[in-house]
Amino acid sequence: MHLLWKIISSLRTNKLSIYLNASKTAVFILFFYMFFLIAYTGLMLPRRYEPRGHYYE
Repeated sequence: MHLLWKIISSLRTNKLSIYLNASKTAVFILFFYMFFLIAYTGLMLPRRYEPRGHYYE
């Protein structure tokens, strides 16, 4: 997979490869942020809404 990516990035121009690398990094950061947000809400929502009623039964 990395060899194919190196061949493709070497065939393209330098500006386009920098843009693809930046977009890949941005997608990874966005995916990590979404995973952190889902894990944070999954841990904090049951503790926050427990005194008001049982929503998970």
